[in-house]
Amino acid sequence: MDVTKAYRAISELTPLAQQACNLFMERCKTAGLDIFITETYRSQKRQDYLYE
Repeated sequence: MDVTKAYRAISELTPLAQQACNLFMERCKTAGLDIFITETYRSQKRQDYLYE
């Protein structure tokens, strides 16, 4: 896994997490909030890379 790449694909989450993420985004949109997912998965190696 490339530590310089952010993984943003909701489709790669578990089905339950996908459902929760989609519901959250729908509710934010309904509330007039403009959001986007910056990262759906972050390994410890990527976390270390980002904060070294």
